[in-house]
Amino acid sequence: MKRVRHLPILVFLFAVWPVYGQTPATAQDYYNQGLARERSQDLDGAIAAYSKAIEIDPHHSHAYNNRGAIRYERGELDSALTDFNKAIESDPRNAGAFNNRAIIRRLKRDNEGAISDYSKAIEIDPRKPNPYNGRGVLRDLKGDLDGALSDYSSAIAVDPRNKEAYLARGIVREEKEDLDGAIADYSKTIELSPGEKLAYYQRGLVQQAKGNLDSAITDYSKAIEIDSRYRNAYFNRGAARLAKGDFDGAIADYSKTIEIDPNSALSYGNRGLARLAKGQDQEAEQDFKKAIELDATLKAEIEKQANLIEQARKPMPKP
Repeated sequence: MKRVRHLPILVFLFAVWPVYGQTPATAQDYYNQGLARERSQDLDGAIAAYSKAIEIDPHHSHAYNNRGAIRYERGELDSALTDFNKAIESDPRNAGAFNNRAIIRRLKRDNEGAISDYSKAIEIDPRKPNPYNGRGVLRDLKGDLDGALSDYSSAIAVDPRNKEAYLARGIVREEKEDLDGAIADYSKTIELSPGEKLAYYQRGLVQQAKGNLDSAITDYSKAIEIDSRYRNAYFNRGAARLAKGDFDGAIADYSKTIEIDPNSALSYGNRGLARLAKGQDQEAEQDFKKAIELDATLKAEIEKQANLIEQARKPMPKP
């Protein structure tokens, strides 16, 4: 089953908005100016204002944090990390800075450091869902499915409309083979965010695993309706249609998968099987040849499946 990994969410720290027309005089004035410039998408101006706040007050934790967040969004990971370190040094109770540093550490593959920072953020402020989600992702990566499940459940407890947590918990439940629990979480994700294609796709995978092929096809179709280039949804809908004996539908889906990804060996192989089942032997042979050309390891399985189809095509012996 495909696993999902969420984009990190940075925590910005906000304060009172400035009174326009006044000349900044204090570190807090410049900090508030930085917030206003962020709001107007003047990010260079925001960095300049936060930097001025830090120049006046070298211990302004929130200014370091917000400047670091902008630098992260610009891809300046080392500069962002330096800012988050300074934010924490200036205020060891800054939960947002710990959350944000965890994101940088994760991107730098320091997963243990990231888990430590997420845990510290949770210790300081257990009412925020983002650190639970972030730590849950890393625990899942480590194979600690129970820990990940606990974190996503905690995120939902503090924010019952947290669609990211429901989606991620559904995937963990899938990995733990709690298929009904996974379906419930994907359904809740869809309720909260009807345009979430991944929730439809993942629910389709679970329905397919349970043998509910019609429900799986419906979910894959909805994912495709949202994203007409959703390669994996076409591929798996093709598999469900092939299993149902809808060979024309399967051929159409695998053809679309190949259009999107011309190097998909499995798509050629499966389209070949559907064509063979329809009696299109020449076209099937061409697909098998292309599949093996792309991935020689498929040869034995293709031959095995093709043989089964050919046996099924033979007329039953008369009594």
